[in-house]
Amino acid sequence: MTNEELISKSVELAKVVKEIDPKAEVYGPAFWGMLPCMQIGETGNGFTDPDWQAVKSNYTWYMDYYLDQMKKAEEEAGTRLIDVFDVHYYAQDVSTDEGILQAARSLYDPEYEENSWLMPWGKSYFPFLTRMQESINKYYPGTKLAISEYNLGNISNEKNTGKSVITGIAEAEALGAFALNDVYFATYWGTLPECPYVESAINLYTNYDGKGAAFGDTLVSAETADLSKAAAFASISGEDDSVVTMTLSNKDAASEENAVITLTGSDKNYQSAVVYAITQDSSDIKIIDVQNDVENNTITVTLPALSVAQIVISDKKSDAAVTEEPDITVKETVYDYADLELSANGFPMLPLGDKDHLKEIVFNVSAGALGGGGLCFNQVVPEGETAAVWGSKPISFDAGTNDNIVKFNDKFTIVVDEKGVDVTGKTLDDFAEIQPNWWTYPEGADVTYNTVKLVYEYDNAELPSENTSETDTETVSALPGDADLSGKVDILDVITVNRAMLGKEKLEGQAFENIDFNKNQKPDASESLAIMKYIVGLITDFNNIN
Repeated sequence: MTNEELISKSVELAKVVKEIDPKAEVYGPAFWGMLPCMQIGETGNGFTDPDWQAVKSNYTWYMDYYLDQMKKAEEEAGTRLIDVFDVHYYAQDVSTDEGILQAARSLYDPEYEENSWLMPWGKSYFPFLTRMQESINKYYPGTKLAISEYNLGNISNEKNTGKSVITGIAEAEALGAFALNDVYFATYWGTLPECPYVESAINLYTNYDGKGAAFGDTLVSAETADLSKAAAFASISGEDDSVVTMTLSNKDAASEENAVITLTGSDKNYQSAVVYAITQDSSDIKIIDVQNDVENNTITVTLPALSVAQIVISDKKSDAAVTEEPDITVKETVYDYADLELSANGFPMLPLGDKDHLKEIVFNVSAGALGGGGLCFNQVVPEGETAAVWGSKPISFDAGTNDNIVKFNDKFTIVVDEKGVDVTGKTLDDFAEIQPNWWTYPEGADVTYNTVKLVYEYDNAELPSENTSETDTETVSALPGDADLSGKVDILDVITVNRAMLGKEKLEGQAFENIDFNKNQKPDASESLAIMKYIVGLITDFNNIN
């Protein structure tokens, strides 16, 4: 496409949009990355646009030319035709942890030169956001800036890097850079279920306490001595400086660091500081420090190695408390995909087991291409409603053999007016239907589901006592229907019997006695069915189950 064609079609389409809806916002040109921003008229594959060659000496890079042409088109049309200047940004130095840790600096730090193929010849186009705003201010003032696709990690390996704190640190710094450079709209491009640290970094700004508390809407000056070691961004709400929120990172991979934070320029006497952080140990946001003895508006905060935090500084005392680490037991149930029974639709049915403690479902998939399917439910009840509807959770997979995680939370997609709508709710189903291959790219690639693992988490305070005294053992284990010796009869006992029938698990001793209702010395389908009937209340005991 020539430059004349790009500009003329952009103008023509924008005019049509504005005629239909004068208030509509038009985004453009949505270039795929840095290279077209620099030299779209010279692709390097033999194409050279004579229009661009004739004028390129008048501009620093192609984006100047594009903005200048759209400004002139506005003057001719009598109305603004591009409201938002839109480009994509993907970090290029992402082959190492250190490269990802420093990646956001290419957006806003004039002292940083990334170690990528864009250097040194592309150095004049960095830092990227700063250069974009310079072009806007010179050639088309008032135009907003959008980064409608961005990723600061190694997107080709996000199943691994997304589970590292380095991607959370990079994301937090990128969001701060967006704020500093007046980015109007930004869209993370990646698979958030595979990138829990990225999701938590976003929540550090938008929901750091889990109750909707957010970074302020007015930036205040914040600096660190060395951006290679730490980045800081601070804010207040409106003109109210009674609470200051500050995002601060520690990029050191080996050592914790003490940050001395001094607040100036305010007449407030700050009293407390609460530190919400994500660390190497967990992508969950946790309170790691509460200080109610702040003096002289100076706070010392210790951040663990490789961590990023939202520090909430207030002129009032805080009643927050350091997050207590839960005493968690993880239990896993693994099914061979080929062994799952089929639904009436011909799809594998996955027993959900103890839904109250089910945290995630892990699909091991071998695929010739990236693609996806769905984990489907017949009875999803959206929050605030009583009627159950069909719903799903997406399953996504990459090429190769990989574990692919589906979070078992309260988020579902339902169908409303033939469109998918994301809702908060719960499922009443005890089984989910796996519809494995909704799409692949390229289409028709071979896909094999290997295993399905269900991961349950139990607070040990909720687990029955494992005291082995004679009295406790009798109370816990000698319970008809209790195949897993948990001290209760539930869906996990059905699963245990089914696995024993398939030879996947061995029932011995008291566990076997608890389910051998037929006295036939083996677990069978009638016993599994009897336990299910007991759970749903169709029978009240296991006598004469035949």
